[in-house]
Amino acid sequence: MTTKKSRFPSDWNPCRLRLACLNRMLTHTEERLAEMRERVLALTQKLDNVTQEKEELQARVEEFERRQGLSPDETVRAMESENERLRHELYKKRHDPVSQKDCMRSKSYEMSHKPRGLAVIINNTKFIRLQERVGAEEDTDRVASLFQQLHFDVVSHSNLDHAKMVDVFIQLGQADHSNYDCFVCCIMSHGTSSKVFSSNDVGIDICELMKHVKMERCPSLKGKPKLFFIQACQGEAVQGRALDNGTHDSKQFSFMSHEADIFLGLSTVSGFVSKRNCDGAPYIRFLTEVFGEFGHEHELMTMMGMICDQMNSQVGMVSSNHSTLTKDLYFPTN
Repeated sequence: MTTKKSRFPSDWNPCRLRLACLNRMLTHTEERLAEMRERVLALTQKLDNVTQEKEELQARVEEFERRQGLSPDETVRAMESENERLRHELYKKRHDPVSQKDCMRSKSYEMSHKPRGLAVIINNTKFIRLQERVGAEEDTDRVASLFQQLHFDVVSHSNLDHAKMVDVFIQLGQADHSNYDCFVCCIMSHGTSSKVFSSNDVGIDICELMKHVKMERCPSLKGKPKLFFIQACQGEAVQGRALDNGTHDSKQFSFMSHEADIFLGLSTVSGFVSKRNCDGAPYIRFLTEVFGEFGHEHELMTMMGMICDQMNSQVGMVSSNHSTLTKDLYFPTN
């Protein structure tokens, strides 16, 4: 009996995942381009207004100089000098990097407080029946170091059972975030369809945890970005090629928020396992490297696209993002 060969090449699945990642990046780029077109139209209208005002002033100057007895040649030279000055000022406004950056950030979240916000890390590595997540402890240090560098207050928890995990989020919802601009939570554990596991092997719905910091329960975070990063499996299927000497964060996710200003980043896609090595998770490593290098320069969704690209090219799988953010989000380091 002969085995029927697949009509797809061996690298078909990674190519398909890469295409999905590029499509998401293209959609975001097109949205940014549309915003820039609107800004160009606004600047064009402003330029037209300035030009009209200049022409009116020019007519008045010519009339004044005519009455003062200046020759036509002297008037022309004076106006040419003024025109050159105006052209120089306009060129500076169009090409000044600071002005361009201010324009780009006119629709971005406020990130001026120090500390910027609270970053909560929960890393469950030991369980009752589930396999120990060997090497995952290093990920806590990576994430904590990153957000300290980005001027966040960092609070870390490890090996929380179900009751303690829920209690942490209840307290977060009751806390006053008025002096913060942002909230970040990173959960690392075993996982399954839309859930993460506590240290006593109880699956906790991710959306149920997120509810505690939404607007109705935590008014001081209204209008502020709330970011969640999850390093955990979301199913049993395997993406692309396997990691050499890698292990799975054992054990389908559907996320749709009806509230703005929320971002959820997952280390894998619905129905698939996540990858972890003996020295930590690739998703966490790429996230901390990209944010640390580009957080002050690129907005959040651009960086998440970079992380997705690195996951695909170096690990053979893709991460997934779900966002209702209404503005760009940068992480200034000054």
